[in-house]
Amino acid sequence: GIHPSYFSSTETKLFKSETELLRQNSEQAVPFSRQHYLRWDVGTSPGHLTNAGIKYDFTMGYAGDIGFRAGTSLPFYYFDFENNTQQPLMTVPFAVMDGAFYTYQQIKPKDAEKDILDMAEEVRKVNGLFVTVFHDRTFGTNFFPGWRSLYVRLQEKIGAFQ
Repeated sequence: GIHPSYFSSTETKLFKSETELLRQNSEQAVPFSRQHYLRWDVGTSPGHLTNAGIKYDFTMGYAGDIGFRAGTSLPFYYFDFENNTQQPLMTVPFAVMDGAFYTYQQIKPKDAEKDILDMAEEVRKVNGLFVTVFHDRTFGTNFFPGWRSLYVRLQEKIGAFQ
């Protein structure tokens, strides 16, 4: 998938060229996207993504808190109200982003673990889809110590829900 540049969320040509460059370099289809800084404009973003061949978007979530920005844990197809049609772009909401804890709330991994597991349990109760966003920088030990091991523990504990 693609995690496009900051300005690509408002510039169709830029998003399309970045997606095409990734396709060419990887020699693979690029069906997934998550906008940089969770930039999403309901009037333009779905069209940009669809026109570039994106099938699944993972932008729908909060940067600074846990929970469901779309009000649901279930994936859904974008609906174009202007044209009264369902679009082929599936929105996959996420519940938790690592940066909500270490950037916005200054919460340590051991303290975030309970909140994340509680959210996962609530999603499990309704047979929802529990999606998290963990950045690659989180797995290093210099800047965000403890987050990599939290991720591993979460995989073990949440995987047991299945």
